[in-house]
Amino acid sequence: MSEASGSSGLRRWFRWIADHHRLVLAIGLALAVFSGVGVRSLEVDFAIESFFPHDDRHRRVFVDYTRQFGKDDDAILVLCEGRVVLAPTFLLAYDRLASALARRPELRRVDSLLDVPVVDQTDEMEVRIRPLRERLFPASTPRPASVAAVEGAEPPVQGAGSEDPPPTVPLPSPTDIGEPESTGTIANVFPLAASGTAQPAACPSLPPSDATTSGFSTSALASLAASLRRDGPFLGNYVNPEAGVAVLVLRLAPEWSDHHGRTTAVARLRQALATIPHPGIDRLSLAGMPVARADGMALIQQDQATLLPLSLLVTLIVLYLILPDWTDVLLVVLTTGFTLVYTFGLMGWLGWKFSILSSVAPVILVTTGTTYSVHPLVRLPRRGRLPDRERFPETFADLFPALAQCCLTTIVGFASLLPIQITLVHEFVAIVGTGVAIAFIVAMTLLPAMVAGLAVDGGPAAASPAQLPVPRRSRRDILRRLLNDFLPQVWRRPRLVLALLGLLMLAGLLAGTHVRVKAYVFDDFWEDSALMQQIRRAEQACLGILPVAVLVEAAPRETVVRHRYLSQAASITAFLRTLPGIGKVDSPTDFIGEVWRLFQEGEGSPPPFPPDESSLSAIFRFMLSAGNLAADQDFLTRDLSTLQIKARLFDLESASAAALLDRIRGALAATADASTTLQLTGTTVMIQETYRQTISSFMQSLGFVIGCTVIVFAWFYRDRTLVGWATAGNLGPLLCTFGFMGWWGIPIKISTITIFGIALGLAVDDTIHFLTVFRQWRARGRTDAEAARRAIVGTARGMVVSSAALFAGFLVLLWSEFEAQYLIGLLLCFNIAIALLFDLAFIPAAVSLWGPASGQSVSAPKGRMPQTTNG
Repeated sequence: MSEASGSSGLRRWFRWIADHHRLVLAIGLALAVFSGVGVRSLEVDFAIESFFPHDDRHRRVFVDYTRQFGKDDDAILVLCEGRVVLAPTFLLAYDRLASALARRPELRRVDSLLDVPVVDQTDEMEVRIRPLRERLFPASTPRPASVAAVEGAEPPVQGAGSEDPPPTVPLPSPTDIGEPESTGTIANVFPLAASGTAQPAACPSLPPSDATTSGFSTSALASLAASLRRDGPFLGNYVNPEAGVAVLVLRLAPEWSDHHGRTTAVARLRQALATIPHPGIDRLSLAGMPVARADGMALIQQDQATLLPLSLLVTLIVLYLILPDWTDVLLVVLTTGFTLVYTFGLMGWLGWKFSILSSVAPVILVTTGTTYSVHPLVRLPRRGRLPDRERFPETFADLFPALAQCCLTTIVGFASLLPIQITLVHEFVAIVGTGVAIAFIVAMTLLPAMVAGLAVDGGPAAASPAQLPVPRRSRRDILRRLLNDFLPQVWRRPRLVLALLGLLMLAGLLAGTHVRVKAYVFDDFWEDSALMQQIRRAEQACLGILPVAVLVEAAPRETVVRHRYLSQAASITAFLRTLPGIGKVDSPTDFIGEVWRLFQEGEGSPPPFPPDESSLSAIFRFMLSAGNLAADQDFLTRDLSTLQIKARLFDLESASAAALLDRIRGALAATADASTTLQLTGTTVMIQETYRQTISSFMQSLGFVIGCTVIVFAWFYRDRTLVGWATAGNLGPLLCTFGFMGWWGIPIKISTITIFGIALGLAVDDTIHFLTVFRQWRARGRTDAEAARRAIVGTARGMVVSSAALFAGFLVLLWSEFEAQYLIGLLLCFNIAIALLFDLAFIPAAVSLWGPASGQSVSAPKGRMPQTTNG
């Protein structure tokens, strides 16, 4: 199809819309109602495994890990702070609180310090495994587990006050463990332990608050305080005497582990803590990954509820001060509203979910939809204050190619993030790209239909002078005055303009060399916010808060209860404890080694494990027969094929965290043999892999968007000079943005990476409008300088208005509760302002000096020339 026939077809299309505008609006309203139903089903998803494709190896390992051991990030930490935590009064209040929380329906289990299994040796030289509460309160010791089992008592209950018993692991036979039954010295000890008072049938509560503590074993407490060490088995997870903190670990029930349930559960637990009396505990607070996620998503929803209306309001104020009439502002509001409803309704019907990254999509769509409406409105021919019914379809037809190019380049800008192999990023691209396309369609269908409803016939047509006049007593004449003062400087001194902006680009390039990659897991929150302070306090009290796990998998048809597997686990555990950045490390080998040391007490320095397989199997059977409270559920799978070593990391900068994880992977590769599989996984590993893939793909994605933009320019303009100046004029603002980041110390991380493709896609729009009009004037035989002057006069107002709308829309992000959204808003506002300067000065000056060869015609769409004034 020729350009002339294409332009004629567009005119017929917009005239049909004008003639049938009521039908078009009725269809638009019906689609809005249909979309509104889909909006109601929108959901928020923050599951870490959903960030990755289904075939990603890290996702597969993580999914298998959570299936075997449960989620490692569903533990809510209750920080109980006091001056002396290892004191009877504090422990009484601590236990009452655990018992009260254990009855909450949101929780499946409550783990406390007093339920931790400890191994000790009685005066009768009998080795026992029993919860700490029995050691501290010997007067409340119940019947032994073996007697309870014989009499048909309930199995041991895990967690203070738990109403439902945890899933039990069947006691394996000696053959299941892998060795014949031992008859050695260690096995002879078992009857003593099993027939004694080794393990309770239930975990009794401490005495009530009004009871005396006469049964309290002060010697046992003193022994505990003296022997408690950083990497002791289990106990260090629950108490940090130096920090004055004891921790309750609340495990969410499965039905409360999604986004909505997690948010609701955290809110309810906070209310419960405020109502449960806790004399003896100075302060209670919630922490942990579920709390950070729930509070973070609550902040996102709060931002959406406040920033989106605020963005609309600020944009409307700016448009009211710039656009010719308030009806134009109303048209912008309606088209933007239709865009949002259609986009979010489509998301709801397709099952797309909001995530922490796509939460900024509403503001992006508000600003983008506004720019697609502004350019036609400021170019409309008018009769008085209202559009001219006869001529306005031609304006839409003339602007359609330029707006289509803008839509394409904007989508390409967002598509630059596709090389990042993170599903979360791809969903963000899909949501925003679809929204941009919908904004263009609305601007080319519903907007002309609404304009047709306002357009009038008759009366004098508005003048179309070649300059930007200053109407008398106009409350909006400041923009015209500024443009009339600024633009003549561009075409009078183009070389000076290019020199100054070239120096600005060079300064940006030099300052940009100081930009560093620096990301943290919790760097989306303000450092001085209450949430961040709570996270850091929990991190110090719990010796790390970010969970990782090392899985030791046995060979087929074997169990990990063998010397070679446990020796590997012990070596890995010792290695992890030497690494900086790792706080607490827990391993089942700690517990097994503690039992073995007690059996070998007085025999010098025994090895960490029994040297023979039969003794090792005997010790493990002893632990299970005693009613192990933790190791079977948290550290070993039911079939005994896999064990895990738990570790907690401090929130390290991404490069340090990646180096640490790589070092662990290298050690695992060197440790593993042909019969053992060692894997590193956990929520923290998944988060760091997200960072690694995103940041490593940064240059690739930036090169992708630049290349695609050049291809789009080349396809539409077919002139190397125009393509070169257009590319340089849009790379200049990116260099200046890099320089701004280097000057102010803003690091490269996920939130700041995303703005470059977005900024380039949005900045290209004004370039397209200018070059489209420039080519039309050159096609009519004007010189480069004259064509550039007339083009900038004809498009400057539209550039300023659309850029002001974008600037105002993103400006509200500076009031976000999220530092990530604040940085997005700050960098985009800076880039929009610099891009406007380059579009008003750099590109016009460049093409006026070195445009297409003088005297040669430049192909341009045939048809009526656009208005040379923008209002």
